Amino acid sequence: MKFKATCYPAREVNGNKRSNCELMVADDFDAEGKAKGMVIVIKDFAVVEGKNGLFVSFPSRQITKDGKSEYMDTCKSLSKETREAIVDACLVAFAELG
Repeated sequence: MKFKATCYPAREVNGNKRSNCELMVADDFDAEGKAKGMVIVIKDFAVVEGKNGLFVSFPSRQITKDGKSEYMDTCKSLSKETREAIVDACLVAFAELG
């Protein structure tokens, strides 16, 4: 399983969000970056400017629970290694935006 992210500049300039990203998960990628084998695309990752620098926000949706509004992840990594690979792919793609 390999990851390749594509990032786009955030639409809102006044917030902390710097980029919207989509992540392609595939068995492999050829030299041109095209996916090979099983492929899935996950959208709505975001690169955000936080107090300690950039971080990657995973896709989530707002829900109301016990009268309170909160966010629930709609995509999770079940291992630290996978999460790190996803974050790295998103940050590399963000850096390529210039």
